[in-house]
Amino acid sequence: MSHQRLSEVPMIPVETRHGDIHVTVGQPVDGFPTFVIVTAGDDSTDIHLSRAQLYQLCEAAIEVAGRTPLYTDEMANAIREVGR
Repeated sequence: MSHQRLSEVPMIPVETRHGDIHVTVGQPVDGFPTFVIVTAGDDSTDIHLSRAQLYQLCEAAIEVAGRTPLYTDEMANAIREVGR
């Protein structure tokens, strides 16, 4: 639960390996919206971002995903073993 006052925009759930998170918009701060990632933990674990920071986070995640193989050699070996 976030300590940020959230807007009426519906929260979008995203399943993660550590439980669901929710992405939404907080009430404007200094006239600008705050984008909030609400985590399963207490409000100190939430992430509050400006629009520019949200774009930077998305671009970084896409870049990291693009540089990461879909699966490791260990996974490929396990897949081969199952197929035998």
